[in-house]
Amino acid sequence: LKGFFKSLPEEFQKALRAKTQEFAQALKDKIVANVSGILLNRKSGDLAQSIHYRTRQNVNSITAWVGIEADSKEEFLKAYVHEYGGKGSTYPIHPKNSDNLSFFWERIGRNWIHSPPYPLKYNFVQKHPPAEAKHYIQSAYDEMKEEIYIGYGEVIDNILRR
Repeated sequence: LKGFFKSLPEEFQKALRAKTQEFAQALKDKIVANVSGILLNRKSGDLAQSIHYRTRQNVNSITAWVGIEADSKEEFLKAYVHEYGGKGSTYPIHPKNSDNLSFFWERIGRNWIHSPPYPLKYNFVQKHPPAEAKHYIQSAYDEMKEEIYIGYGEVIDNILRR
């Protein structure tokens, strides 16, 4: 099948490129919606801004990639952990902007309660449990999978009917 895509009529290649671009953008938009409040509570918007897509064509195929591109390893790992969950046991969290970790909320049994008027302060490293996987990328793809199959089928059907 070497050179298969290039051997297709130009009209067919153009239609497949357009549909691939359309689906890549739609999938990116769905993922961004998932991280902007549907599956994850939106905080800074950094996670949504790390979602990108690209399409590529060569002589054999046209492909789309939709996923995480981050400016740093830390940002990438944060996005990765949201999708796949934290692996292993607890991990340490350290104070970022002060000498102490401060918590205004604490968990008592099943309920979160507000601490006294002063925050709970810890001048040592806390153990944080691994994060649960949210699957914001996979769930977006799962929601669109049938639409993608049908859409490509329609492109092929439209070309063959001409």
